[in-house]
Amino acid sequence: YLGRFSAEKGPRFLIEAWRLLAPEYPTWRLQMVGSGPLEQQLRDSVAGEGLSVVFLPPTADPMGVLMGTSMLALPSLTEGFPLALAEAMACGVACVASDCSSGVRALVDDGRTGLIARRGDSKHLARQLARLMDSSDLRTGLGSAARDAVKELQLPAVIDRWEALITDTLR
Repeated sequence: YLGRFSAEKGPRFLIEAWRLLAPEYPTWRLQMVGSGPLEQQLRDSVAGEGLSVVFLPPTADPMGVLMGTSMLALPSLTEGFPLALAEAMACGVACVASDCSSGVRALVDDGRTGLIARRGDSKHLARQLARLMDSSDLRTGLGSAARDAVKELQLPAVIDRWEALITDTLR
């Protein structure tokens, strides 16, 4: 998880999903990178449970954090165009995102460039995460397709489109 610890970002759904997953996946750990109004409540909710949840402060290098992870969970209840999701995809990281906005649906083609979980459904989020945790091939395949899917959003492609638009407009 990479984002703000606030209600609309849905971190409590991820914690609930992790409670379901942790006993079956003892070698995995959940990294929660960020801060926000729910931080202490989230920390308290997992304290003493042995769930392998690690809280890390916000980072000035999200791409560096993402390159060091196996997957990203975006459990949001609402989003616009989720930058953390686009950044993870650009890094080739397999993602599970809640179906919370047209921005998520514009980025994730379910089963091809990532996995979609039902919004606010911790059990479904856990099942989608488990699919990735169970298969390095699925993580690799989705991550590779995700990287290709967001190439058009990267700076060189955007600059080329702006240049073509300006050139066409000036004609």
